[in-house]
Amino acid sequence: MALIHAWIPDEGGALALGPRPGKRTFPELMAATDVLTLLSDSEGSSLIGSQIESMGLHWWSLPLLNGQPFGPGKDASIDTLFLNLKQRLSEGAQLYVHCSAGIHRTGMIGAALLYSLGFDDAAVRKTLLELRPHTSEGVGEERLAVAKRFFRKQQDPKLR
Repeated sequence: MALIHAWIPDEGGALALGPRPGKRTFPELMAATDVLTLLSDSEGSSLIGSQIESMGLHWWSLPLLNGQPFGPGKDASIDTLFLNLKQRLSEGAQLYVHCSAGIHRTGMIGAALLYSLGFDDAAVRKTLLELRPHTSEGVGEERLAVAKRFFRKQQDPKLR
């Protein structure tokens, strides 16, 4: 099974979603320039990061232990991360986002990134389906709502 289902162009670069890369699938990441890992250290994120960096790729980490990334104390660092990722995309980056199975955390952060790029609800859902049907089907309404709520708060400080 292929690691990357599809690349969706945006902002000059492209986005792909999927599962944790493994021994046989790491070579597929050479199609990427950047990789965002949503795993914690206890799930092996540092090892993945070392492998990605040894391949000459740019590695980003957003460890999500419980799948609820947003909230007090986290929002500012996630804002910064998303600004950096949006900048990389505008420069032509090929960004691969993954967690373990590439469903829940990946779908939520993929949706949040799409919202941050200005996608509306219909476009987020359509794009998730195009990026990876398995992620789109499994992400769940609650995680999509969390992603949307975070970016509504960014646009309207009264919602914070």
